[in-house]
Amino acid sequence: MLTDFRKECDASAKTDASLRFCSESVEELLIAHANSIEDLSERAAFKMLTTPLSEAVTPYAKSRDGSTPGSERVLNCFLEMLREWIFVERWFYETLSYADAVDKLRRTEKSNYESLLDVCRSHAQLESTSKIVHVIIGIIGVALTATTSTGKQISILAGAESLETTIPCLSEIGSMRGNDNYADVALAARKLLLMESMPSLEDLKTKTLDAVKKLSSGSSKGAADMATDHLPIVDVLHPLLSSTPAKDEQLALLELYSRYLYRTFAFKDIEKSMEHDLIKFTFSNSPPEGLFHNRESITSIMDLKRIVSSGSLTSLAELSEGGSENNLQSLDKEDSIPPQTSRTGVTALLNKVDDISETSKFEAILSNFPQSPKGNAGPVNDLYFIVSNDAVTDAAAEESTGKRCQAILSECHSLLEKAQVRRVTFICNRENLDDADENISPAIFTYG
Repeated sequence: MLTDFRKECDASAKTDASLRFCSESVEELLIAHANSIEDLSERAAFKMLTTPLSEAVTPYAKSRDGSTPGSERVLNCFLEMLREWIFVERWFYETLSYADAVDKLRRTEKSNYESLLDVCRSHAQLESTSKIVHVIIGIIGVALTATTSTGKQISILAGAESLETTIPCLSEIGSMRGNDNYADVALAARKLLLMESMPSLEDLKTKTLDAVKKLSSGSSKGAADMATDHLPIVDVLHPLLSSTPAKDEQLALLELYSRYLYRTFAFKDIEKSMEHDLIKFTFSNSPPEGLFHNRESITSIMDLKRIVSSGSLTSLAELSEGGSENNLQSLDKEDSIPPQTSRTGVTALLNKVDDISETSKFEAILSNFPQSPKGNAGPVNDLYFIVSNDAVTDAAAEESTGKRCQAILSECHSLLEKAQVRRVTFICNRENLDDADENISPAIFTYG
């Protein structure tokens, strides 16, 4: 019986040298041969004899990516390691005292001294095991977030069907707290969970490009859909600018980003200037302005950075701890803008930050704002600069760029006051010199 099955396997053997283990073929042949046996007792005997082979083949057959056979088997090993590490460390990360943790473990395990000793011995290697867990989380992250396009690194877990089963382990690791070893792996797990909850960059680019093409042709439906879905356009802003040479589509991308920023306000009267590479619009803040609007959805790390950089958090930090409710009320009265106030926004595209170091060019951009003395509401307008080619590569470059932006704005302070500009934001591309293909959220500098 098994001899016949072997002949059947040999007859259908693949000639492709890359298929070292034809797991899917073996599984299909097992099922087909079992179904071809008419005698029920012989069929049962065949299934009993081939069960170990079927169980060995199954993890290798559960791969949706032919370039990484056996990814499911590797994933099972990683899951087992993560679960064992969580089982050991859950006794210790919630307890400050090692003695208290061991005492709690002894009361739970009671007479199972061997298991107790194994847990204590494993915990003694926390510094080493946490590094291993950190590496495993990184490998899982590549599989969850990366695409298998040419030039991209393919994870050894790519195509594993049970990849989503890692989420519970990541959630538990992400909730750990305690010393630096726990903090490092917990942060890595939380970052990965955040990335997994967001749309993939390729999908986001596709949706953004579709909306840009509709905007450039005069339809705003795509932009409205993206605003409703709260898609973080800023994460793909610079890659799309560099891959979109058409000027009308670049300005449409600026409009789409502006609509995204002001999606909770009345956004209207859009004007585009090909000469100065900018768009102008008006908006009214009928909802009260605050740290978090009740309709605001934080779907991107950049959203949170934008809110933090607005200056309101700094003001809140300066309030005294006593009488916080009264302080918050006074802060709201001081910073709020009267409802229905018509405000002007400008989003301009720059090649480099130094492009506006000449006062004449900066003055030409500011001429798009209503030029008037300071009104009763104070400065109410917003100005955004999207810097396409002045990339920030490290912390030193980020500090240098911030100082350059501040110096330029200081020289034009009187012009900004005349245009009643409340806030100026520079959005610069950020690059990783070690991995040019890695997508990194841009560097944002806000002054107000």
